[in-house]
Amino acid sequence: MSNLNLKVDAATSTSRDRDGKDAIRTRTNPIINFQLGLIAALLCAYLVVELSSPIRESKYRPSQASIIPEPDALGEFEMIPNEPPKQKVVAKVTKKPTVEKPVTKEAPPEVVPDDEPVIDEPTSSEPTPEPKNDTPTESPGESDNKQPTSNAARPMVAVSEVPLYPGCSSRLDRNDRIDCLNKKMARYIQKRFDTGLAQGASGDQTINITVLFTIGVDGLPKDLQIKAPSKKLEAEARKLIEQLPQMVPGKLDGVPIDVRYVLPIKFQIR
Repeated sequence: MSNLNLKVDAATSTSRDRDGKDAIRTRTNPIINFQLGLIAALLCAYLVVELSSPIRESKYRPSQASIIPEPDALGEFEMIPNEPPKQKVVAKVTKKPTVEKPVTKEAPPEVVPDDEPVIDEPTSSEPTPEPKNDTPTESPGESDNKQPTSNAARPMVAVSEVPLYPGCSSRLDRNDRIDCLNKKMARYIQKRFDTGLAQGASGDQTINITVLFTIGVDGLPKDLQIKAPSKKLEAEARKLIEQLPQMVPGKLDGVPIDVRYVLPIKFQIR
C-alpha cells in the first residue's frame, strides 16, 4: 500500500508542474488585447461608413468663353500703293585743301641718370654775346697730344674715372664705383648727422636737404651749395661735408679734374 501511495503522489506532482508552466505561457497582457480590439473596431466602423455613403458625380462643366473682336477696336485700313522710294539728292561738298604749316622738330630731352640729379640754374632773359674765337686753329694731331686745360667742374656722367671713396676697391668698374660712392656717402651722413636740430618742426614732417659740392683734383670737397629748411641744418650739413675724408679724384682721359656731386639728405621727424 505504501508503494502505491508513493506512485500516486509522484504522478500528481508532475502534472501540477506542467499545468503551472502552461498557465505561464498562455498568460497575456490585457492592455494589448484592449488596444487590438479598439483598432479592429475603428477599422470596421470606417469600412461601414465608406460603403454606406453614396458616390456623387460632379456637375461642374468648364465654361467655354468666346472672344469676339469689336469692330471699332480694329480701326480703319488704308491701302497704300507700292511706289519705289525716292532717292535723295546729296549735294557734294568740295573741301578746300588745307595748307600744313611746317612743324619744327625739337630735339628730344636728354635723359640724365639718377646718379647725377639735375639742378635748374637761373637763366637771364638778355641774349648772351657769342665769344670771338681769336685763338689760332690747331691740327687734330696737336689737339690730341694736349691735355684738357679747362678747370670747370664736370658732372659725374662726363668723367671716365669716378672719384674713389676710401674703402672702395679700385678694381671696380664705373657703375660699381658710383654705387660704392653713394653707399659710403649715405652711411657717413647717417652716422654723423644730428637730426635733433630739426626738433622744432611741428607734427610729422619730412626734412629735405640738398647739398651740391665739387670733389677737387686733390680729392677734397669744395664749392659747397646747401639748401636746407633752417640755418642750423645748413650749418650741420656744411660741417659734415667739410669733414669728408680725402678721396681719389675723378679723371678724364687719365687727367684729374673737378667733379660735381649732389648729395640729398632726407629724414622724418615724429
